[in-house]
Amino acid sequence: MAANANLFISIEPLNSRDVPGYFIAHQDPTLALIEGLDRRNVLLQFDVYHTQIMDGDIIRRIERLKGAYGHVQIAGVPDRHEPDTGELNYAEIFAAFERTGFDGPMGCEYNPRGRTEDGLGWAAPYLRAVSRSRPSASSSSCPAWPNATSSASPTWSSVWACRT
Repeated sequence: MAANANLFISIEPLNSRDVPGYFIAHQDPTLALIEGLDRRNVLLQFDVYHTQIMDGDIIRRIERLKGAYGHVQIAGVPDRHEPDTGELNYAEIFAAFERTGFDGPMGCEYNPRGRTEDGLGWAAPYLRAVSRSRPSASSSSCPAWPNATSSASPTWSSVWACRT
């Protein structure tokens, strides 16, 4: 039904520390589940926060799972605050996604240390880099996620431009 409507479904493994008992907590079993479904509109949601807690080795995992994930979420590890805190080097992580050709949506899912507005400064250098490397788009030309332009070939194009 979703495929006929050209909609994507994203399956997200969640870590067992924050969400004990959740049915799927690791990237590889989630990918096996998705592959078993054999539906091109069902994709892995790569949540860097959950993946680091459960599986680690983020850069190699990004490379190995290239093409399997359709949506990425980020947060600082271990406390789920802004991505500029904690144990991960997001400049390297973003570079890894770029090297693999990922151009889908990337969202922030974290608990701000203070006021949300005060905690957005971490994103400035990345937004400048994206706006320099991607064509700009006005808000009226940004498609809704996902940007499926054809029922025969769903695509994630234009999402980067809409994030700037």
